[in-house]
Amino acid sequence: DIGIAGARGEGLLFRKGEIVRKVPEETMVEELKKEIDKLAEEHYAKQAAEKEKLNTK
Repeated sequence: DIGIAGARGEGLLFRKGEIVRKVPEETMVEELKKEIDKLAEEHYAKQAAEKEKLNTK
């Protein structure tokens, strides 16, 4: 799970319930998208590794 808690002029970017970093208000959406892309890449890499592991048995 990913989210942003906004405050005046800045926001906190969360991932799995933990604070990832503080981001300026102007870049909140872009930073959220970057984090979502990073999470998706990690997910697909994990799936590929698991598939490869199954294929080598």
